[in-house]
Amino acid sequence: MPGKVSIPDLIRRRDTDGLTRGEQALLSLLTMVGTRPEEFQNASEHERLIRELENSSPVISDEVFEYWSQNTELAVRLESLQAETGATPPRNEPPILQIRGNNSRHRASVPFDDRSRGFVWFFSFLAYFNELEADADQDLILLLDEPGLSLHGRAQEDLLRLIDERLAPTTKCPPTWPRTW
Repeated sequence: MPGKVSIPDLIRRRDTDGLTRGEQALLSLLTMVGTRPEEFQNASEHERLIRELENSSPVISDEVFEYWSQNTELAVRLESLQAETGATPPRNEPPILQIRGNNSRHRASVPFDDRSRGFVWFFSFLAYFNELEADADQDLILLLDEPGLSLHGRAQEDLLRLIDERLAPTTKCPPTWPRTW
C-alpha cells in the first residue's frame, strides 16, 4: 500500500483498471474509513473529511494492533494534504492522501512507506480482508499462497492468530499450522 497518493491519479487508475494491489488495498482502507476518493475532490467536504480521517485513525489503529504485537505504541494517521512545491507527477496533483505511522514512545511520526515491509504488508492485508469480509453476503474462499513472506517470526505468529480468529483455514502442509485447527 502506498503511503502517499494523488487522489485524482488514484481515481483515473481505478477507472481504467490500472491499480496495483497496494492501491487496491488503499481503496479498501478508504472503505474502512467510510469514504470514497471522489469525496476528497469536493472542497465543501474538506472539514467533514478531516473529521472522518481523524475519527477513523484510532479505530483502524486499534484493529491493526489487536493483531500486530511488534510495536504497540504505533498509531496510524491518515491526512489529506495539498501537493508539495516541486513534487513530481502524479504527486503534484492535489489532494494528496498520506498515511503516517505515529510512534507515541518517540513522539514522532514517519511516512507509511518508511515502515517495515512486513508491517506494510500486514496492514494492507488487513484493510483488504476487512473489505472482502464486509462485502461478502455468503461464504468467502480466500486463497493465501505463502502469505506474509516479508514477516519475521513474531509477526508470522500475529498473522496466524488473525487467521485463526477470523478465517476457517485449510492447508496442504499441516505441519505449518497450529494443531488447534
